[in-house]
Amino acid sequence: MVIIIPQFTALNAMISKAASPTVTPPFHVSLFRESSLDLILFRVGLFREVQTSQFGPPAFSLLHHYDTSEYWDISIPSVQEPIPRSFMVKNYPNEVADGLSAY
Repeated sequence: MVIIIPQFTALNAMISKAASPTVTPPFHVSLFRESSLDLILFRVGLFREVQTSQFGPPAFSLLHHYDTSEYWDISIPSVQEPIPRSFMVKNYPNEVADGLSAY
């Protein structure tokens, strides 16, 4: 079995959890590191051997990070609306919009 997840440094994870509108239970409550993924797979008990490796750069660079948490909200799924939806609650200031458009 192969599992691919974004690579978060401890600092990336700390900042991402504080800024992301999708870090809301039950969605994305954990940003896995190599050690936590190892532990989860070991505890499942379905595998004789578990190996993890990291490849590539972190999921994002702190230089590319904008705090967008105050501009977005998310709807929590219900029986009537099973798909979560993000929605913008206010527009970005021009300097943030320009920075986001650059990527």
